[in-house]
Amino acid sequence: MNMKHLVFLIFISFISCHKNENNPSTGATTQITTKSDTINKVAVLKLNYLTYSFLGGYELEFPDTNSFTLHTNIYPAGDFGSIDISYQEFDELIFDGTIIWSGTGQQTFPQTITPAADYFSIPIDYPMPDTSLFIKVLDDPYFFNVGFHSQLWDSINNLSILHEYRTNNPGSEINLLKYTPSVGVGNPTEWYWYVILKN
Repeated sequence: MNMKHLVFLIFISFISCHKNENNPSTGATTQITTKSDTINKVAVLKLNYLTYSFLGGYELEFPDTNSFTLHTNIYPAGDFGSIDISYQEFDELIFDGTIIWSGTGQQTFPQTITPAADYFSIPIDYPMPDTSLFIKVLDDPYFFNVGFHSQLWDSINNLSILHEYRTNNPGSEINLLKYTPSVGVGNPTEWYWYVILKN
């Protein structure tokens, strides 16, 4: 074998090895990991007003931001009224519901929620945050009852979604809406608590 052939073989071997390193066809492959965009989510959990039993909820997704400001419009019921809550930074609805004098309104956005049976629970209770983190969405002097915070928290503290949100954002406020679709005489058995969390 002359020198030209030897140089040619070495060159071919080098090219072959180089291709296999960049485009491996067998064995381990190179994994490229890219950081996915953070999903900005809001969870809304619905509870019975009198018993605090968890009834279900829903999640909404928004563009990524650390800001979370709730804007509330309330239209008192002469005969018919309503309340809506939006994510102020995006002017997007989080909740909308009607209020009826001597009747019963209903949640209109979203129109359906995920039932409680479809939520995962775990055998560990998430510790209740300081009560200063519980924020009233509406100013209501009769909002809090004795033991209110602990009763409400005990109903949802084993939900995996709550663990996820509080672990990701432990210092965030826990927004509370007391939704009264019936007013006038009113019927507390038709009222609800809504817990609004940001991840």
